Amino acid sequence: MPSTITLLPPLGYRRFLGLVRHAKLVVTDSGGLQEEAAYLGVPTLVVRDNTERPYIVDSGIARLTQMNRIAATGAELLNAGIKFPYRDRWTDGKSGERIAEFLAK
Repeated sequence: MPSTITLLPPLGYRRFLGLVRHAKLVVTDSGGLQEEAAYLGVPTLVVRDNTERPYIVDSGIARLTQMNRIAATGAELLNAGIKFPYRDRWTDGKSGERIAEFLAK
């Protein structure tokens, strides 16, 4: 399967999210991008030893990996049979409603 990797200069947030939304796989060390990609249903490789967002890894949409394992871990994730977009209570788009309900109490 042919693949393309494109390195880009910094982008505006909306253009950046548009690219993420259409990506087949995201590779990042950013905590924020882990959440954005999960919400958009994009499988993600997190190039770190750990994450402050373990629920995203636990959900199956993201995997921790090391630089020398990106290709192998990416193939494993894409071939895992997980249906994307994945949604759970962290990525269902209802956090604002939950926050408002909590604050109202």
